[in-house]
Amino acid sequence: MVTIGSQLKKTRILLGLTGEQMCKGVLTESAYSRVERGQSEIDIDKLIELLNNHQVSLADFFTPFDQRSLEEKVKSAFLKKDTAKLKSLAKNFKLQDKTNQIKIRLMLGIINGKIDTFSETFRRKAKSQLLQIGTVSQDFLFNLNLVMPFCDLEELEILLAYIFDQYSKYQIDNENLVILESILVSYIERTYQEKEFEKTKYALTFVDKLPKNADFALKRMIIGYYSALLDKDSAQVTRIRNFLQKNGYSTVISKLIN
Repeated sequence: MVTIGSQLKKTRILLGLTGEQMCKGVLTESAYSRVERGQSEIDIDKLIELLNNHQVSLADFFTPFDQRSLEEKVKSAFLKKDTAKLKSLAKNFKLQDKTNQIKIRLMLGIINGKIDTFSETFRRKAKSQLLQIGTVSQDFLFNLNLVMPFCDLEELEILLAYIFDQYSKYQIDNENLVILESILVSYIERTYQEKEFEKTKYALTFVDKLPKNADFALKRMIIGYYSALLDKDSAQVTRIRNFLQKNGYSTVISKLIN
């Protein structure tokens, strides 16, 4: 997440300055350090004075904030499967950036059901550009969700094990939960389809550790469906299918594995 403090730190490093040099004449070094670390705020007048001292324009300083806002809108359009909105946003999404080009192509391919049409070269490029192992952040989860169809089960098992291992170290908000549950649904469906039932069970145990939220009831129901299949609970399988049918989820039913 881009903050005033993180952007000040990035700017200072790019300028090759120490904290003392960056804030001289505006803030004490200790006060400035707290701002960088997100422990204190800085009022706009002092921020402008500080930037002016180093010939940094407000427009340049705030560009990452505008870009981040656009990235969030792109993600939201994708998660809502809003193709028209996604194409409209793509025109302003810094398409000269190769990583963003890959993301947009993937999003549109997934929404339009054309993921199988991508070349092997594009698949390798997408994985190498988007899967950068690091903190289990929203960006990491979102990118994994995009490239999952290009990964084999061994790769996914390693990535999910990494996520599960790191999960307890980070707080998870609703936006991350949406993406993580999408990843788990895809993994559970795929492992069940390929008859890798132990891997399916492994993912199901992690689902139980996630916070319960009514907003994600559909994904939980799909996960519950595969859990019932593994348990050979035909009555529960039938109940879930009937519920989905009754509530207008015929498209979801058509994609369920029997």
